[in-house]
Order: sequence, then structure tokens, then C-alpha cells
Amino acid sequence: MAERVGQYPGERRGHGWIITLGGLILLALIYIFPFLVQVANSFKSDAEATSAGLALWSANWTTEAYHVLFNNSDFGLWTMNSLIVTVAVTLGRVFFVS
Repeated sequence: MAERVGQYPGERRGHGWIITLGGLILLALIYIFPFLVQVANSFKSDAEATSAGLALWSANWTTEAYHVLFNNSDFGLWTMNSLIVTVAVTLGRVFFVS
């Protein structure tokens, strides 16, 4: 007789949950890997980021990209524009669509 899947803690379960959990973990890793690559590349030099491919580890970590982003660009303006558009669209959807 096959074991039934338990609905409550402590009930007996079959071994199918191990396969399900393994599949979910695999999908989570596949989903998060591109994000991890982007974060790792943000701490590499331009030359290393373009030549290293999908490597998550760098020989020389640097915050140069963040210095350029915050000091040599209009990041504050871009953020404010995004905030204004987000609030305007959200309020428009709330008041005119619902």
C-alpha cells in the first residue's frame, strides 16, 4: 500500500516530496544565477567583466562602477523620475481603473 501524503506535521509522507523539493531548489538556482552574475560583475573592472564571462568570483574586486554611478551621472535625477512616474501611474490606476 502506498503511503499517503500528510497534511499535518508529523504525518507520514511519501518520498515524492524529496524530488519536488530538489526540483524547486534547482529552479530557484537557475532563476537567481543571472542576478548573481550581475552583482558579481558590478564589482569587477570593465575589462574583467567583459572577458570573464559568467564567473562569479573576481581576482580584483573594485567599487569603481559604483563611484561612476553615484559621482559621474544623474542617478538622483533618474531615481526621482522613476519615483514620479511610479506614483503617478499607481494613483492613476487606483482612481481611474478601479
